[in-house]
Amino acid sequence: MTGDPAILTLYVASDLTTWLAYFAIGLTLLFRTVHFIDRGSSALIRLFGAFIFLCGASHLTMVLTLFWGIS
Repeated sequence: MTGDPAILTLYVASDLTTWLAYFAIGLTLLFRTVHFIDRGSSALIRLFGAFIFLCGASHLTMVLTLFWGIS
């Protein structure tokens, strides 16, 4: 990874934006299962929402690793 501040800023901004999008999708799926979806398919949709949320968590982890490293 380069030490150029512009590249690092772009990297962090893109990963945080991606994390925020995944987080919003996961929350939307959870909200829809609680309020709108029939009870038969809500477990599958919740599992898919958890998968999406954890995909976003990997982007957040990359940003945190950039600043604090792996010990």
